[in-house]
Amino acid sequence: MANCREGISVCTIDLRGHGQHANLLDQGIVSDVNAAITYCRRFGKVTAVGHSLGGRIALVSDADYVIGISPAIAGLFGPPARDNLKSLRAYKVRYNTSEDFLNIFQTVPEWNVSKNKPILILYGTRDIPGIVEACRKINGTSMVVTHEIEDALHTNIYLNEETYRIINKQLRRWSEYKQLNSQV
Repeated sequence: MANCREGISVCTIDLRGHGQHANLLDQGIVSDVNAAITYCRRFGKVTAVGHSLGGRIALVSDADYVIGISPAIAGLFGPPARDNLKSLRAYKVRYNTSEDFLNIFQTVPEWNVSKNKPILILYGTRDIPGIVEACRKINGTSMVVTHEIEDALHTNIYLNEETYRIINKQLRRWSEYKQLNSQV
């Protein structure tokens, strides 16, 4: 809500398989996000923000700016990650089987670091090891800024005060950058 007070329009979408959305998670999630981005463009530049799978979807979306919070950017899941997904995802995401979730995840395009748009990635020191490793590798690449949040877990980083502070600071930077470029 702080962003609304700073003059930033906010649009929250209820992705299929999440929240109150009636449909189960399926391959249409990326097109849902891009449809919301297209709608929001009538108000100006669009920043997509997502956590985990949502972070990966934000990264491959058509948004002008992206914030990925613990984004699932590692390509494949090993057995420990698959077991975690089976036990941890069911209460947050509705799908038929855990294998369906993994198959749907594999249909989301892999993120290409070379995309030319400003990106902020946040991840925790106690995040999923594959995410930590992947995020550390991309630090300082292209137009990507990464921040490692001390002691943050994959399951709580989006509630962390430091996460909000960094996001708000980055949104202000991007907003100032847009204003400078529009005056040229």
